[in-house]
Amino acid sequence: MAEKMRYENEIENAKVDDEFNNSEEDLSAEDIYRVYMEEIAAIPPCSEAENAKLLGEIRNGNKAARERLIEGNLKNALFFVQDYINKGVPMADLIQEASLELMMLADEGFEGSFEKLLESRIRVRMEEIINDQKKEADIRRYRNPWRRSLDARQSFPSLRSA
Repeated sequence: MAEKMRYENEIENAKVDDEFNNSEEDLSAEDIYRVYMEEIAAIPPCSEAENAKLLGEIRNGNKAARERLIEGNLKNALFFVQDYINKGVPMADLIQEASLELMMLADEGFEGSFEKLLESRIRVRMEEIINDQKKEADIRRYRNPWRRSLDARQSFPSLRSA
């Protein structure tokens, strides 16, 4: 009997999930970014002095300090992402990559200016993923036989009459 009730609850939860996922109100990238910014607006940013203190605590194994360091620097991470929006990579991917760089940097336990190193790491990663996206687009274009023949005709005028 308990097994049957659990099964019915799982089915009901799946129906709710389907209704949520199939809603007609799909959020745009701008909406997602706006909601995300509203959520992190309530989190006070870390100062450079607080970053240094938190990094010391992280080296001593304090997990709460790691969480505070990450949350307190999310605004900075998003600020650095802004220069790379509309360059061929979805905004959600840019935000995710910047957040991952922030988390990896928090785990390294280095000494120095956290904000400057964070900016450098994020900018390098943004350039990498934009370049990777361009390479993938070039590969897709090259693999398309119709596109290859069109490119060849444009590059070699003698093929235009063919």
